[in-house]
Amino acid sequence: MILEQSPKKTEALKILDALDIMDYLNSYGDARVVGSVALDLIVKLDLDVHVLLLLKSPMELAQEIIPILLSRKGVREIRLTDYRQSNEGLKIGIDSYPSMSGTWSIDIWLTEKVYTTGFLDVLRLSHRITLENRKTILKLKWHYHQRGKLRDGISKEIYEAVIYHDVKSVGEFEAYRKTSET
Repeated sequence: MILEQSPKKTEALKILDALDIMDYLNSYGDARVVGSVALDLIVKLDLDVHVLLLLKSPMELAQEIIPILLSRKGVREIRLTDYRQSNEGLKIGIDSYPSMSGTWSIDIWLTEKVYTTGFLDVLRLSHRITLENRKTILKLKWHYHQRGKLRDGISKEIYEAVIYHDVKSVGEFEAYRKTSET
């Protein structure tokens, strides 16, 4: 089902335009917006870009892209987190990027392993989102966001529960989480 793009997704894409890095990242691999922005299920102002590197190592590209990002208006601080030991790559984090609707968090993951990207998740889920389950997902995400618990992969759990297990409420989601843990 094709739905009109939300104002928050439009804003997120404008942020990427302002940072002017996607073409640069794509010149070394495959850079894509993933997560809530790609799926247009934004509650928390969080923008994720995953880059599957083909022509440079994560550290080489991080050393090049960090100065570029720091030269952009609105970027004052960058955090680099090394997950290479667990084969996940490097994460470049901009924890505070001011925009129209508030302060965004931006994560750019640099990896050489396709299975650590969110590419497949976006592809798999995007074709299954309906107007009804979109509303349910946003309601559940809002519930956890209001309580400071929309983190540590819970969004992905919500997507899976609603789309594949017909979860429709917070209570059903909590029950789903308990059964999926065992």
